[in-house]
Amino acid sequence: MSHANPRHTALLTLALLLMGMGTAHAQEPNVQLAHAKLQAVCGSTFCNRFVGTVEVKNLAYEKQVAIAYSTGDGQWTEVAAGYVAPASSGYETWLFTKDLPMGASVQFAIRYTVAGQTYWDNNGGNDYRLGGTAPTFVLGRSALKLDTASYQSSRGGFFVTGYVVLKNLGAVKDVKAVYTQNDWVTVQEKAATYLEPQPNSGGAEERWLFSIPVSAPTTTLPTVRFALAYTVDGVTYWDNNFTWNYSLNYPDSIQ
Repeated sequence: MSHANPRHTALLTLALLLMGMGTAHAQEPNVQLAHAKLQAVCGSTFCNRFVGTVEVKNLAYEKQVAIAYSTGDGQWTEVAAGYVAPASSGYETWLFTKDLPMGASVQFAIRYTVAGQTYWDNNGGNDYRLGGTAPTFVLGRSALKLDTASYQSSRGGFFVTGYVVLKNLGAVKDVKAVYTQNDWVTVQEKAATYLEPQPNSGGAEERWLFSIPVSAPTTTLPTVRFALAYTVDGVTYWDNNFTWNYSLNYPDSIQ
């Protein structure tokens, strides 16, 4: 019968302890992508904006959140995210944005450093991807997210038209905009309609459209404030712009 060498056992224990220090595993829920997208924003030398939100568990006041990304040239760099608002269950929402060359796709992961530990969300070791053969919009922790919204005019009057991306969590869905034109004195609802599967998402995500009719009792069009609700399998998910709701004035748009 053989016996373990105490020295070897001690060295193995020390090695395991060192492996557990410094960098945490990606599957830990301390950091998670909420959403990310590539959007066409022209007017400069760039026409391709990489933007998204991240949710991190508030483990300490001092923290760093950054996006490590590559545009396919073999080079990796980081863009810092900035704090936006508290989220539910002890999390915080952070926002990042970076202009990329026109037509560029992006591969990325999220780094969260706090209290001497570094946590990663790298999509289960696969990294996240946008553009090219991948979708241009991806949802992580969020079940739905407004893509764009703008004032539109037609013979029938003015409308606030918006596009929503949501996770395909079931066959039967109820998607709607909850809105006001008088600062929430009265509240109305407008059902959204299904458009198509999100391109290159494999059916995991869908695009929906809503169109809010705008009444104009005066020559000045009102500010339209709204949030989005998505009900599936008895559960309702909200996108209320980090509790601030969305707000749109003519002729502005939300990108």
